[in-house]
Amino acid sequence: PTVMTNGRNYLLEDTQWGRVVLLSCGKEYLVAAERPPQGAVDSRSLPSLEEETLRHLERNNLHVWTTVLSSELPIMLHAISESEEESSAQGSDEPWSPYVCRMVAAAELIGEQRGEVRDQLTALLDVSRIADPLPALIGPKGVGKHVLAMAAAGQLDPDLEAVELPLGRLFVDRILPTGFEVFLKTILAVGDQLDESDLLVVSDAELLERLTIPVREQILRELSRLPRVVLLVQSHETDAAGIIPLRCLGLADVDEAQQLVDLESPGFSLEEPALGMFCRAASAHEIGIIPARLLSLVRIGRRLSNAGEAPAVTLLPDDAAAAIGLMKRTWVC
Repeated sequence: PTVMTNGRNYLLEDTQWGRVVLLSCGKEYLVAAERPPQGAVDSRSLPSLEEETLRHLERNNLHVWTTVLSSELPIMLHAISESEEESSAQGSDEPWSPYVCRMVAAAELIGEQRGEVRDQLTALLDVSRIADPLPALIGPKGVGKHVLAMAAAGQLDPDLEAVELPLGRLFVDRILPTGFEVFLKTILAVGDQLDESDLLVVSDAELLERLTIPVREQILRELSRLPRVVLLVQSHETDAAGIIPLRCLGLADVDEAQQLVDLESPGFSLEEPALGMFCRAASAHEIGIIPARLLSLVRIGRRLSNAGEAPAVTLLPDDAAAAIGLMKRTWVC
């Protein structure tokens, strides 16, 4: 919906209830709409309304809906701004919040060290209780935090439902509700919908570090009320209390890299020295070979070699070097 304001009153166009206005009346706001959801309120039951306000509502075919305190204005504005599909999402197969998305089965987890981290995360999630510390997978983008989280979910229960809440969708500058208010509303909706056996994956969790300590602690408390939650953090260190950090490692060596390439590109031949060049370029200090970087290099190198979709190709060192050169601008190789 389109939201307009003169700094005191608010007008919302194209909502599921038609035109909606919020008029300031001292410490309260009068909410009126063309088609109020609960039906119109008798204006005579609100003796505090001025005659001019009543005439304004009548001229614009607006009917009194309700009144809200000024402190509740952001919540009311956000509720009105939701689309009809979002408000009816509960009980359907669609996500119940525009900020939450269901996760699909991830790729196979490769690497002995990564398997150990998966087992640690599975244990933490399996015994988690209300107010317990939250596990956090920590590692750079592309290292496989989502894959590892889904691998742990699969160990807990193959039919377990996992949903992702990317904090990057919440903590942005807003005219109406703040990211914190939207987060609380979203986490309450998630808490109502998820079963005790389901998993909530909170990605972009490094954004919590930007909040003040009291607000951050309140958010972590709300998350710890849910049965199974894991945070995905890109920064290497986090000083937030109530978090158990688990370091998400990359692939350990060339053999594990070859396994990943074989899994993602069956029949594709990537031999030395190209594979070694890719592994070195896709490595990060104390992390290992980052899977997403390696696969990006393989795809680019394969395209530069004009191999297309040919199943049997041996990548030349020149093609590998060209692929690495393209990606050096965005990676610390």
